[in-house]
Amino acid sequence: MESNWKTHNNEKNKAFKFELGQQVTIVLNGADVAHGPLISRCDYDHGESTYEVRHLLANGNQTQRFYTETNLQAA
Repeated sequence: MESNWKTHNNEKNKAFKFELGQQVTIVLNGADVAHGPLISRCDYDHGESTYEVRHLLANGNQTQRFYTETNLQAA
């Protein structure tokens, strides 16, 4: 059975900007809002890589959310 999925090979070995476990700063609207370790990352055929960061909310609760590469800086 032939697959209907298409493979995009132009960026086959695209390097991630950040490593798993690396501490990063989340930057939204030009302000540093949180810090934490990267716990997962996703690479896409079309679009920016995303990274899941575990961090604390303002109320002290821990959360983990995905952020685009442009919203992260090395801590």
